[in-house]
Amino acid sequence: MIVNVNEMKTIEANTPLSTKELINIVGKALFSTITPLIKNQDKIMIVCGKGNNGADGLALANLLIKNNYNVQVYLFHKDAKTSENKELLAKLPSTIFINDITKQNPDIIIDCIYGFSFKGSIRNDEKKLFDYLNNLKAFKISIDINSGCEADNPACDPHAFKSDLTLALGYYKPFHMFNKEHQMFKKLQLIALPLSSLDNYSFINMDLETFLKYYPKIKPNAHKGINGKALIIGGSYGMAGATMLNCLGSLCCGMTYLHVALEDTIYPIVATKYPTVVFHPFDRNCFHNVIENIMHNVDAICYGSGINQLPYQNDILELLLQNSYKTVILDAQAIRLLIDKLFILKLRKPQLIITPHIKEFADLINKPLELVKAHKITYALEFAKEYNTIVVLKDTNTIIVSPSGEIHINTMGNQALARAGSGDLLTGFILSLCALIKDNFLACTMAVWFYNYLCEQITKDHSITCFDLELYKEYADAFFKSLNM
Repeated sequence: MIVNVNEMKTIEANTPLSTKELINIVGKALFSTITPLIKNQDKIMIVCGKGNNGADGLALANLLIKNNYNVQVYLFHKDAKTSENKELLAKLPSTIFINDITKQNPDIIIDCIYGFSFKGSIRNDEKKLFDYLNNLKAFKISIDINSGCEADNPACDPHAFKSDLTLALGYYKPFHMFNKEHQMFKKLQLIALPLSSLDNYSFINMDLETFLKYYPKIKPNAHKGINGKALIIGGSYGMAGATMLNCLGSLCCGMTYLHVALEDTIYPIVATKYPTVVFHPFDRNCFHNVIENIMHNVDAICYGSGINQLPYQNDILELLLQNSYKTVILDAQAIRLLIDKLFILKLRKPQLIITPHIKEFADLINKPLELVKAHKITYALEFAKEYNTIVVLKDTNTIIVSPSGEIHINTMGNQALARAGSGDLLTGFILSLCALIKDNFLACTMAVWFYNYLCEQITKDHSITCFDLELYKEYADAFFKSLNM
């Protein structure tokens, strides 16, 4: 389970243990976890801050000393902040405290400097000490959150403590899920603690069992369209491939009744590839009637992939936002059309999903890319709530957020998907599952999971370098066949 800072504070407040009792429990849990990894003769240096994270380190130091381990403690901040921290300091022998960290040569460094409430940047006068710790050739352990990193986002100060092992306390935090991006630890381990739980969590998990629970099987008496109908509107001269990848993604998810509305110049190319799709070719003179005639007879619509050369792309966007009452997924160029006119989203009629990659999203909200990348959950939540829109924000770790505050962080997949066309393929997955399943947030979460799950299956047998997106059809078929679906 993943919790954010506010949820963690609520959990701790609702747990029938005092802060002092909880710190002692954490100390014992850390001792049990860390001692199998170290030797009695190892030189252990615990670097403690002034808050409860530092108190966890002091509780650990006390147990290590009692068991004859070679321990030194460096107080990163000389003034203790909490009564628990002060009490633990008083219990420890003065001989274990060191004043000059730069004269030490430890085998083990345990980082207990900042807790999960850290935000912003490491102070300038502390950066040299962090750099010194990072450069030491020791086995490094961080307790809960690597110091200098934020718990609720991928944001990490450039000087933040890098660990070989990070021990998450009680629950995973969003920070732990973003290691592909910040690469602050080599290994992650969860330490169970006797904490209370919440009735509702912001972070939603997805796995094979959950996917199969909600995926609608085709019944023996089924007919075409019984599991939903979907419409792709996309492509333009020179960009037929984007529409074809939309089709591929939708068909991989089991869509049995797929419509495609596209410019007549690329119709023959796409139709040759997908003979089971119902096509609706249009041109400048008839696009309005063609799209309006079909958009009310489907469950979900996607628009935007490959429309860059479409002269009347804005007109189609306005048609969908003003007249469709179904789910509309906006991708690629359709998202760029919203820049500087986001107000129209507050006037639209359909349920809306946007699927930007991180650069598109930064441009959309007019924020610096690096700032958005470091605080993607914060900005995606703000956007989702303000515009009542589900955001599927594509990056190394794709996240999905809903207007009600639900969040999913995808940790699957790999760099094979860092190639042209992968976003168009994902849009097809999302379209299909939104047509199959009424809950759009659940559908998006399932689509992102399945898309990345299949990527991992494909790269077990094929290279990342020459990864072929068309392999998705073969592996999706094998997936459903293995389940007799």
